[in-house]
Amino acid sequence: APLAPTSTHPEFIAYEITGRPTASSVTVNVVPAVSMTIFYEYGIATGAYTLQTEPQSATANTPLETLIGGLQADTRYYYRINYNGATGEERTFVTQRAPGSTFTFGIQGDSHPERTKNQFDPNLYTRTLLSAAADQLDFYMTIGDDFSVDTLKDVNPETVRGIYINQRQWLGLVGTPVFLVNGNHEQASLANLDGTPENVAVWAQTARNAYF
Repeated sequence: APLAPTSTHPEFIAYEITGRPTASSVTVNVVPAVSMTIFYEYGIATGAYTLQTEPQSATANTPLETLIGGLQADTRYYYRINYNGATGEERTFVTQRAPGSTFTFGIQGDSHPERTKNQFDPNLYTRTLLSAAADQLDFYMTIGDDFSVDTLKDVNPETVRGIYINQRQWLGLVGTPVFLVNGNHEQASLANLDGTPENVAVWAQTARNAYF
């Protein structure tokens, strides 16, 4: 499958992506390509980072999650990653809206990055995700068939993980908390469970938990 533009960055396998937003917190996940020290600077005005998280040691090729807590509800925050003295691009998220207020979200489905010859256009997908990012959405959802595990010729933990890393590199472009929903191509259904950890449904869910 083609890799997203973020995969060419020498210091990251996948840029930061947010998830699990609440009224007072958000979780940030990043996948470094090399070992580094990471912290996040953040604030309620663009370019004004008045707060920061505690520095964390990140291991190469291993997702690192950071909880940013103590936030104000119904508030847009701006943040950037700081790694080994360098800084990333500014990104944004909004904490849980007040009940009854309006919000904006995006939905995608059937992206199928493996179908480059008859369905998937990498340039169009990039434009779509960047367009969504420009709208500063409250959250973004996938609704299935975005991680096509069933197309793998050799299904094992490593090949399944590769599917999730690849899509993670794309979805990092959307710049907002992401929620995943399984489709049939994800092969993560209850019917695949056999009481052991050595089956495709467990491998798929383990990869989802690690990279999203």
